[in-house]
Amino acid sequence: MANTIAHLAVAKKVLEARPELVTLKYNYYLGTIAPDAIDSKVGAMRDDKKNVHMRAGISDNDWLMPHKMRIFDQRIEDFAKESIMEEDDPHHRDFSVGYMVHLLTDKVNHATVRQSILKVLAPEGGGGTKQMIPYFVNELEAMDCYLIRHNPELSALFYTVMEIPVTNCMPGQIEAEYMEKSLKWWKYEYIPRIAERKPEILQPSDIEKFVDQATEYIVGELDRIIAK
Repeated sequence: MANTIAHLAVAKKVLEARPELVTLKYNYYLGTIAPDAIDSKVGAMRDDKKNVHMRAGISDNDWLMPHKMRIFDQRIEDFAKESIMEEDDPHHRDFSVGYMVHLLTDKVNHATVRQSILKVLAPEGGGGTKQMIPYFVNELEAMDCYLIRHNPELSALFYTVMEIPVTNCMPGQIEAEYMEKSLKWWKYEYIPRIAERKPEILQPSDIEKFVDQATEYIVGELDRIIAK
């Protein structure tokens, strides 16, 4: 799954392509990074992360299987219907649009970036293993380092979003407390940690291609699901 800066990079381009989708853009951007705030929950487990990403019962290694993807896609559509299409509060609606963009960004990342990394780490096929985790972590953090270093507007957006008061959350899943802790962690710990991160597998062209692919796919899904 993509990391914070990659999520903002895709969300920024999606909003540029469909500015009419939201009226409160900073609620949208908070929604875009909200699912990963689950990591700030005390005692958070892997299942907590999968639940807020609508992937309960769907492992990394079988997510691309058609029957598993259909389950995920249906959950996305159900979420869009309840939290976006039938939502009257613009604050929650725009937050939910961002949340949906996050989930779809992870879907594209899994189908592209993750598979590119796997081809190098497991050229004979097969899914990821625990021994591969450090490589995935490095590549995703290096992607964020590249994006924020080479995109001044994205860097400015990141630091602006980090200072936004948390007025929206997903009660019962992503609490305001998790968001507030995560915003501080991303700003003061995550960004300094990845400042010199370099990819060992991905090329700059792979990173740029991912952002473009994700944007194109998500704009199409938003048009198909929300605008239908």
